Parts: sequence; C-alpha cells; structure tokens
Amino acid sequence: MPVQESSYLGQSGVWITNSSTRLFVQNFGGMTPEYSKRLRDKDGEVWLNTHWQPHFKASQSGFMDSTDPEQSSYWGIELLRQAAGTFPCAPTFGPGNDQLLPHGDCANTNWQLNRCYEVDVEYQHSHHKANIAHWQLQGQYRQLQYQKWDYLYADQSAHYCVLQVHNPNDQVVDINLAWHTTLGAPFLERGCLVFNNCNHFKVAPAGTEFDQTTQLEPNLEFTDFSAAPTKSARHKNLHQMDGYTGHSDFVSGTTDNPELMWSLCVNPYLNLAYLSVIPLSSLPNQVNAQSMNYWNHCGGRDFTPWADYQGGVDRTYALGMEAAIGSSCQGLEHSRSQRTYMDKPSCYALKAQQTVTFPCINSLFELTSDELALATDSTQHPTTLNTIIEAAVMRHIAILDLSFTAVAVANNN
Repeated sequence: MPVQESSYLGQSGVWITNSSTRLFVQNFGGMTPEYSKRLRDKDGEVWLNTHWQPHFKASQSGFMDSTDPEQSSYWGIELLRQAAGTFPCAPTFGPGNDQLLPHGDCANTNWQLNRCYEVDVEYQHSHHKANIAHWQLQGQYRQLQYQKWDYLYADQSAHYCVLQVHNPNDQVVDINLAWHTTLGAPFLERGCLVFNNCNHFKVAPAGTEFDQTTQLEPNLEFTDFSAAPTKSARHKNLHQMDGYTGHSDFVSGTTDNPELMWSLCVNPYLNLAYLSVIPLSSLPNQVNAQSMNYWNHCGGRDFTPWADYQGGVDRTYALGMEAAIGSSCQGLEHSRSQRTYMDKPSCYALKAQQTVTFPCINSLFELTSDELALATDSTQHPTTLNTIIEAAVMRHIAILDLSFTAVAVANNN
C-alpha cells in the first residue's frame, strides 16, 4: 500500500511510499525520521536515508517519564527524545516561553491522523497519482487549530508539506512558522556541498544557544556564502560541509527572488541532491517564508543529550535547512518585540478568525554528469559555481507541482 499506518522506533505514524521513495511521518511532532531514496548502480541497488536521526532518539514507544530523574536530566523535553528529519514549528521557531515549549505546539504534540488516501491529479498537462496523509492538531497556545498534509506523487521523490493554521479567537495572535528540515548521515558527510538563492546572510546574534559553539562572529551580516566572517578574522566557506569540528553555527539567509526560496545540499560521492524549495505566494491564503536558516551542527555541545554525559563529547552531525518566519533562532517573544529581522517580517499577525497556509517541498534528485563535474570542480569560483548549480535546481523544479494541486483536489473530494 502506498500509504499505511505503522510504527517506527516504537512511534506511531504512517509510511508514504512509491517505487523509489520511502517517507515515514510520526504522529508526535510530525517528525520524519526516514526520507529514503532507492539508489542504483552497476552493482545493484540500496536504500539511503537522507534525514537526521540523532543518536539520542529513543527507540521505545511511549513518552519520557518526567518524574524519572535519569530521563528528565538526559532529554529534558519530549521533543529531544523524538526529534528527527523535517517537522513543522509553530507558533514559535526556537525558544518557548511560559506558555510554549521550544518550537511550539506543532513540534511537541501528537498529531491526529484524519485519513490516508490517494487522489488523481492533473498538472502540467499530465496525469499523476498522489498518496496523502491528512492530519489535525488542536494547539494549546491561544487554542490555535492546525491541519497538515504530507504527500508523495507516485512518479517523484518529492515530499510535499502543507501546514494550515486557523485562529479561532476574536483578536490577533502573533506566530512564527517554520519547516525544520534537518539532514543527517549517511547522506550528510564531510565534503557535501550547499547552495541557495539567498543574497543576504546574518550570523545568529549573541545571547543565543550558539554563543559557546559558534566559530562565526555573532550578528555580522555578509553577502558571500563562501566568506562568512569568523571570530578569528578569517572567512569560512559555508558552501562546503566540514567534518567534525567541535562547532555549531546558525546563519540566516534571505532572497530577493519574488517567486522561490530554495536551498540545496549535494552529496557528490553518491550524486544525490536534496532540495528544499518554498514556492512563494502559490497557495490561497499563503504566508511566505522570509528566511532560509542554516543550522550547521558539527559538535560543540558538551551536555546531554548531544553528549552522552555532562562535559562529554557531542556526537551529533547535522545540517538544518529551515525555512521560517522568525528572528534567527530567538523564538516568538523576540520576534514579537522586534517585528522584523534582516528587514523582513519576523512574525505573522494572524487576524481573528483567519486561516493561513505555509508550504514546503523537499525533493531528492540526481545531477547530470556535467553538473556533477562542475559542482566538484575546485577551480570554479564559489559564486560562479552557485550560478551553475542554480540551473540544475531550476531544471528539477520545473517538474514539481509548485501549486500543490493535490491539496486542492483532496479538499474537494
């Protein structure tokens, strides 16, 4: 079956699959611990998972026992016990407050599966079948109401995600929104290449969780992704993933492109590209992501659960490509107080009785032999290389359903 209720490491959810793609979506937090693609070569085929599964993700069913000192001191919150892959963040992106856990209700609550189904869709003058899981969640914060659609087309390795938020109150509610897409091993490794269509970047300000781990100069802005300013007055090329460095950095990027925001991570050894793309203003009542946020985690946190014990070695290696309406990694309260970040809105004022949508597409594809050769050509200037890779990205985006037609069809059935 293309959509099937099941479990993964003890957690309930659904498998959405096709002949080349496997996606598991958990009930809790909408976590996606597996987003795998079937790779083929002359020696056969293998499934490769692209999503971050931290070593501290629990392998048992149920939830953390907060009364158990051992569990509460290790994980702290259930989110860390279950975090994986891509998941929605709302109504805060980053820290919580006295009413919100970090990353908000969407990332810390069990979503209720409404139904799984298949729909026939016509787009770009051709016929496609979409396998869809539809979810609902009643939030605690201001009683906001959420719906979510996760789906694959039968002939694509693309995960279409749509988050919908409704404000049932008689007053405005400020919110952050984000798709917290996080890549990990075995897909992510030293030498992976990162590209985007952003033209303005900013390092996370001082006073955040990255103060003790970042090698970058806090709060500095720059325009060249290959020349991020460091504390030691050097420049760091963010296009290339390091191995383990003992550092974790957070950088936000914005684009002037009125139609798309995208980020790409390429594993040149596997010739596999992971694209996260946000079509702007493509859905009715859409709220557009304002920034692409890079959480480049190559160690640095010497406390649990990142390390096995307090003062230990951080064993986490991950890359977040997180499309958001937020204020860097600083959460809703900071977003509300400042209203803008990098000259973009840092929160959305959800009007009384208003409903908005917030979409994202994550897609896996291979580069052509010429594109791969150019991507790995160290003689190319990074800016030139980014332009070359953009052509490959646009070639792939051309086959995607940027209007999320399946959601419209599903809602009419």
